[in-house]
Amino acid sequence: MTLTIKELAKELHTSVATISRVVNNKGNVNEKTRQEILRKLEPYDYVPNQVARSLKGKATKMVGIIIPDLNERFFTRVIKGIDSILSKKGYSIILADTNEDHGKEARYIDLLLQQRVDAAIIATADPNGTEILQLIDHEIPVVFIDNQPNLQIQYDAVLTDNIYASKLAVNYFVGRGHKKIACITGTVSQASGRDRLLGYRLAMQEAELPISESLIAVGDFREKSGFTAMEAFIQNKAAEDFTAVYIVSERMTLGALKSLKAHDFHVPTDIEVIGFDFEYPSVLLDHNFVTIRQPEQQIGEATAELLLKRLEKSDKIVAGQHVLLTPYLEIS
Repeated sequence: MTLTIKELAKELHTSVATISRVVNNKGNVNEKTRQEILRKLEPYDYVPNQVARSLKGKATKMVGIIIPDLNERFFTRVIKGIDSILSKKGYSIILADTNEDHGKEARYIDLLLQQRVDAAIIATADPNGTEILQLIDHEIPVVFIDNQPNLQIQYDAVLTDNIYASKLAVNYFVGRGHKKIACITGTVSQASGRDRLLGYRLAMQEAELPISESLIAVGDFREKSGFTAMEAFIQNKAAEDFTAVYIVSERMTLGALKSLKAHDFHVPTDIEVIGFDFEYPSVLLDHNFVTIRQPEQQIGEATAELLLKRLEKSDKIVAGQHVLLTPYLEIS
């Protein structure tokens, strides 16, 4: 008798992740729970890796892509780059938007397992990547983009050099004579937010400028957090003045600019701003805008090519390969 892992989870009243770990003898599972699952599995004659085989079967020519925010143009352009390569090889894409929600990400991973995807591309919102281990346990190739989890195993990733990106921004401000430079970073439990903040700190130190913790705000990559962070900077401006702000995501940049406009600050006349992947109508701006730009098409193409090598089991690829691509400064 053959059941998918999803059907087994429903039958045994437990999670897909728990069954996966028990069947494949990986990960931590309470011993009592493990024994109960093994006992209930006996009628199905399951042995380690049978669930993996039943899930994979023949190639489906489908690749799952999980991203945190489809509203960000960065992701739509990366996806186009991915599709430009995968479609030539006959692959179709299943796209899921988690809205930075760990629970939604876990459900979408279950869905990809249920749909028996051949591979997955994930910009994870979960710093621990616990649920992603299900895919890896079932030998489904995974390539991470934009962000990487804290997994104690080798994995593939195509990433932007976020430390260098922040150095570009700070050095631009320094070259224009700024000394009081604020920073709105993203969630620091995620690698992208953490590295962009680290790059800011390193660049400020290299320029021998003081780092004021009151001029550093931690948002969550969403528009509202960018607005809230800028509001706090403005309210405290008399005590802690600033002339420039570096903001590490598109949506937070939009929120911060809306706050500045609400307080009649002109950009860049009154305060200079550098955003990240920012492209919005000039109604929020007086003049040209400076942004950090990631090579979206290149990221997508490199991700697809790396994934295809895994699917084709190329002997030329090193296990756990990380591709680090260079961002650049754009004045629009």
